[in-house]
Amino acid sequence: MSKADSHIIEPPRLMAGAAVVFWGALSGNALAGFVIAVLLEARNWVKIRWDFGEKGHVKAYQVSLFLLLIGMVMIWMDGAGHYALLKIVQWMPLYALPVELAQRYGRQDSMYLNTFFYFSRRRMIQDRREGREVSPLEINTGYPYIGLVLLAAACATQASWTYMAGIILFTLAVFMAVGRQRGMRSLGVLYLAPLVIILSALFQWGLVRLNNYFRNPGAQNAENLEAGGGAINAQYARLGGLGKVKQSKEVMWRVWTSMTPGYLRVASYDTYWDGLWTYNYRADGFEDAVEAFEQDGSITVGDVDHLAEVYREEDQARGADLRDEQGARIRGTVENGSPTTIVPSLPGYFAVSRMFGTNVTSENNPLGTLRLINRDVIIDYMLWAETGNVVQDALPRDKDLAVDVKEAPVIKNIARDLKLHELSSARAKVTALQRFFISEFEYATHFEADYDYREKSELEIFLTEAKKGHCEYFASAAVLLLRESGVPARYTIGYAVEEKEDDVWLIRGTHGHAWCRVFLDGKWEDVDFTPPGWLDADMAQVDMSLAERFQEWLKLLREDFQIWRQDEANQGKFWMAFSGLGLLLGGWLVFRLWQSRLSIDAEGAHVYWTGDKVETPLLQLEKYARNLLGPRPIGMPYGEWMSGLYDVEGVNRAELNKAITLHQKMRFDPAAEMDEAELVSLVAKVKSALKQAPRSQ
Repeated sequence: MSKADSHIIEPPRLMAGAAVVFWGALSGNALAGFVIAVLLEARNWVKIRWDFGEKGHVKAYQVSLFLLLIGMVMIWMDGAGHYALLKIVQWMPLYALPVELAQRYGRQDSMYLNTFFYFSRRRMIQDRREGREVSPLEINTGYPYIGLVLLAAACATQASWTYMAGIILFTLAVFMAVGRQRGMRSLGVLYLAPLVIILSALFQWGLVRLNNYFRNPGAQNAENLEAGGGAINAQYARLGGLGKVKQSKEVMWRVWTSMTPGYLRVASYDTYWDGLWTYNYRADGFEDAVEAFEQDGSITVGDVDHLAEVYREEDQARGADLRDEQGARIRGTVENGSPTTIVPSLPGYFAVSRMFGTNVTSENNPLGTLRLINRDVIIDYMLWAETGNVVQDALPRDKDLAVDVKEAPVIKNIARDLKLHELSSARAKVTALQRFFISEFEYATHFEADYDYREKSELEIFLTEAKKGHCEYFASAAVLLLRESGVPARYTIGYAVEEKEDDVWLIRGTHGHAWCRVFLDGKWEDVDFTPPGWLDADMAQVDMSLAERFQEWLKLLREDFQIWRQDEANQGKFWMAFSGLGLLLGGWLVFRLWQSRLSIDAEGAHVYWTGDKVETPLLQLEKYARNLLGPRPIGMPYGEWMSGLYDVEGVNRAELNKAITLHQKMRFDPAAEMDEAELVSLVAKVKSALKQAPRSQ
């Protein structure tokens, strides 16, 4: 197809290259942007072309899809999490490059639109086989490619005046180029500038919102994760609502250890109010929860090859030499978009080491809650613990004996009925409460909705009427009853460790649990008041389909592969194998293209005259004709090609025809008598008309 067809337009020179350089600058891929820009714009100076045709365009599209697939796999394996889509779009200039190169270096200036739609293409092929006439739509991919590049630049940056200025300039340039090709005056196009600025601002605002959503979808609850019936958060945990408590069957964490962990604690809380457990950091003298984590910070000990972080000075010697200590390796995925997240810890942990990632550090707060900073989506770390000795939690304070005023009456009544104050020891009180819950309550994840929650709290209804509930209710009630009887206690939430497969403990959402930390015999201990059998009831709901098991396998494979790939001993092997495969595929593709180029050169070898050439004034019109008609097809005589200008607005057909005739005589019949001055005059008139003509007719 020729560029003279009115619906086929392509960008002016350097526009696509400038857009790709702009993308590279904003995305931090300046070298990639420069290389792609050179490949795109070299077409304006390199005379090599390929006869790709319909099948070649389809193959170029398939190469683009293959690159996209490879990119998606790599991004998924890297654990991009919620913003994986942004990272995929960010590299669209590379994925779409084969199609654009096939367009630019092919003999046609357009390709069938159904190149990108399999079923439409099959329908066209079938129509041809059955003798039906087909006329598929054709497009030039130049402007769509520029649009993809600008979209990729938006996904690679936050709100910035640089991007805003760039998108306005490129949009105006596109409007002016298309307007000129469609015959519009440049001044008229400039009237659209205010509209372009408004639309560009709205476009950027929308993309920034989308960008922020994918990069940090959990901005309001950035450290939440499923556990039991409620949410674990650095600052609060709310009792589960009415109805069926939703829990995930997905494997959240895996633990490799020779110990029997029992529990993985995620967070502890010391203050209860109206169904909400929080950590009262102000009572400990902190301005906010972040400062509570930072407190004294961690202490790095050990040598370069065996670094560990401890939190107390008395643990420095143990942390520096962990060979004789008990450890546990914990691995999981947290895709909430936050670089800082709460992670599970073992009872009695005193050191953390081998944290996966770059510049990853750890912190804990006075209640022993552990978090990692600058972590990757895939989390992997070693915990070193002294079983049965909780050392990170601060000693009891007054707030560890406080009872919510709203719950105080029912708590006092039950404590009095159980005669907890009359028992001589804290352990006796714990035992009495455990018997109370086992004998009079039942575990349930489903609640009846016919209670009057306007007059009574959920906890009071649980204790006095429903007599059934899930672990959060048992743990909350037990903490308040113990406090009422003078025993310091805290609410803790995390996971019960029960499921083992080969040498690894699997921690699922259904293992999410709430229990108590009780101060007994001068130290904190984990005590569970939920009636036995609760885990069996929850695990009975875990009936995973084949698809769910496959998804779980993929998730664990991704975690293991990412950890393996980042190991220094494996990095060289991985990149050598990956680069080798890329070179093989790239070499095969280059070889095929080289063969195609040679065949085209051979085809054109007999077309071009290699002897002396007679230059005529008509040759001055070649660059104008190329802008309007596209490159002269191989084998087409110059005069025949120039006749394509007959229908250009402003060109006098008779004058152009006479100029072509004189050109032919001068080139191929030098002996004929002719007036060269007349040809010069005719060429000048046609040239003047072509200068005023729009780019595409």
